[in-house]
Amino acid sequence: MSADRLLNIVAFVVTISALLLSTRMLLLEWKRVRREVPARWSLDFKMVGSPTLRRTALFAMVSLLASLATASLIVSNPQRPSQAALDSLRAQRAADSIKSQVQAIRRRMANDSLNLAINLARSGHLRAALVKYDASLALDSTNSVTYNLKGYTLLKLGRAKEAVEVMKRGTEIDSNSTWGYYNLALAYWAVGDTVAAVNSIVRLLKLAPDFRETIRADPQFRKLSALPAFKRVLGESP
Repeated sequence: MSADRLLNIVAFVVTISALLLSTRMLLLEWKRVRREVPARWSLDFKMVGSPTLRRTALFAMVSLLASLATASLIVSNPQRPSQAALDSLRAQRAADSIKSQVQAIRRRMANDSLNLAINLARSGHLRAALVKYDASLALDSTNSVTYNLKGYTLLKLGRAKEAVEVMKRGTEIDSNSTWGYYNLALAYWAVGDTVAAVNSIVRLLKLAPDFRETIRADPQFRKLSALPAFKRVLGESP
């Protein structure tokens, strides 16, 4: 409830109280005048002859008008916010708009760095690609694809332990990343953790059973596919 509305309600209560009090005083004064003034005299004569009655009647009329005016304010402005509240709302909206624009710019810059990193990696410039992957993640640390591709680049450079950690971060961000689990299995195999490698393939095939053919055709899985547990996962006889 705004401060203006609260003040209007308080004013209405006060004026209603004054109206009730003045009405009671008017009735008491009227009874007194009737007892003291002969009944044959007119009402106008009684009013003129009693200054207290006139003042009480005037006060009652003023209280009635004030009550009506206050009630009108409450009804016509039920929830009018204060100027400070409006200014605060406008400032918050402006801040949210600026924040959204900045985030959009950062995402575009992150995507530009990611695309450049992909091109560098494809052309064999793996260390230069890592620099661009890091630049992309500095701008947008929520892109699971960037983590996966950076991890795969680390794996190609022989830095398998680092690759595992980076790829795990990617699958934590997106638990439905098929290529994330695919490459993570290769990284686990490279560090000698065959159990984790097989588990990654299990997660992958639950998401995309069609990847069995891709795994069978990929020479990177040739040594891993010789394991009995791996064959069972692929549906082959151990």
